[in-house]
This record gives sequence, C-alpha cells and structure tokens, in this order.
Amino acid sequence: MSPITIAALAVFALTYILMLAFQKIRPYVTVGSAIVFIALRMGLRAGDICSLKFENIDWKRQEIHIVQGKTGKELTLPMPIEVGNCIFRYIKDGRPNVNTDMIFLSHRFPFMPLTSHECAAGLNRMLKNSESKYGFHILRKTFASRMLKAGTRVDDIVNLLGHDGNHTIMKYLSVDSDKMRLCSISAKRLVTNDE
Repeated sequence: MSPITIAALAVFALTYILMLAFQKIRPYVTVGSAIVFIALRMGLRAGDICSLKFENIDWKRQEIHIVQGKTGKELTLPMPIEVGNCIFRYIKDGRPNVNTDMIFLSHRFPFMPLTSHECAAGLNRMLKNSESKYGFHILRKTFASRMLKAGTRVDDIVNLLGHDGNHTIMKYLSVDSDKMRLCSISAKRLVTNDE
C-alpha cells in the first residue's frame, strides 16, 4: 500500500474501503464499513457518527441532521445514496436487534453505542494489510481533500465540515499541490529587507 499523503488516505486505501463497503460480510465488519463510509463521504467526526440516532436521518429527503459534539453547531447534510445504502444494510444485516434509538452499536452483548476508539479500530481492521495505523480523523481530511481536488469551493467545504470559518481548512489545502501553485507569487514581487 502507498503511504498516506500529508492529510489524506492513499488511492489504494480509498479503493479498498469502497470495495469493502458493498461486500456481504460479518456484522462487525458491516458496522465498520458503514461508519468509515459515512466519514469518508460526508466528513463527519467519529463522535458525531457514534451519536447518530434514528431521528437524525431523514430518509425521504436523504439528509442527516446532527448537532456537532465538538462545536455544538447544528448541521443538515445531504446523505449520498451509497451512504444511505450502507447505513440501511448495517441496520438490516448487522445491527443487534435491541430497543435503543442509537444506530451504531457494538456487536457483542450488552450492545452499547460505539465509541470513537472503536471507529478508529474499525478503520484499521478494514486496512489490516496496511503497514500504517490510521486515526479516524484521516477520513474527514480525505473527504475535504477530495472535495477540494474536485473543484468544490472552500466556503462550501467549510460548511459541510461544520467549521465556523475557513482558517482551519488550510491544513487540507496542503494536499492539493495544483491548488497550492495557484497561491504562489512571482519571485520578482518579493521585497527584501535591503531595499
């Protein structure tokens, strides 16, 4: 596997995750692929994914409504069809049949809501052949980096991530060398202290 770039998963790792998301596999892998896919396609933090309840999903409008745990900011995000399919598949084939409004549960009794630590463990289980261990936040960075490379406006990325301003998006810009070249200035315009 290729090493990660500054703030995004390598193409090989992305391809592998996308492939796993739609395979018929054991329940604990189904939950792992669902949470990883949500982060990768929607940019949600692990804590916000773990806190998802059935009431947060509007299936008819294909939206997810959350209040971010880190910022307290309310977000309504479009839910890509493949994300909805992954969540539905987990609910149908992998989620324990227990009476709770939390969506993502451990696959062993007493079926507690997942934790952020379990999200990172799920990602690393999916990428078990990788020489590197990844923090779950790499998926959020990959989401933003891919949007930036696709030409999405920085303000739109900021809104999708639920940030208050574009000052924190700068760490994602470093991944896209083509966009960084647009920020360069001519050496003729540099002023030295000698002048």
